[in-house]
Amino acid sequence: MKRSTWFVGASAAIALVVVAGFVDVSLRQSPFETAISRSDHIVLSEVSKKKIDKAYVICPYAEQESFTKLGFREKDIYSIRNNSQAWETHSGLAVKYEGGDTDVVYFNPTEVDACPGKPAGNPPEVDPNATIRVDEVTKKFANPDSEATVKVLRY
Repeated sequence: MKRSTWFVGASAAIALVVVAGFVDVSLRQSPFETAISRSDHIVLSEVSKKKIDKAYVICPYAEQESFTKLGFREKDIYSIRNNSQAWETHSGLAVKYEGGDTDVVYFNPTEVDACPGKPAGNPPEVDPNATIRVDEVTKKFANPDSEATVKVLRY
């Protein structure tokens, strides 16, 4: 069973490759983040190359145990024990594919809010074939003291 986790921040996770004394910085984004950044709506099943069985919203303070019972790896879901700061601030998507593979995508809270308010359910389930609206909202952040335009997912 293949599982992958995407931790997305500052627009993308950065991979450094040293080639002939030069540092090549290449950006690596999940397909979901790429779609969110480029459109005012997405459909998870259209973004994914694999057939999605179930999809869930990961909200700040998510109960890690709820996700592990669904087949996600404990280390892929933030908790107070493995990354308390991200557990309090990051939201994301957890996807199960037909066949059992999983993906977990976390978003930098200054870029994407996957959990506006608190969707119903524990964890909240998303229809992979439904249209998710992507709105832009200006949010104020305390550290650093600034405002940012954040993509907000509306289910």
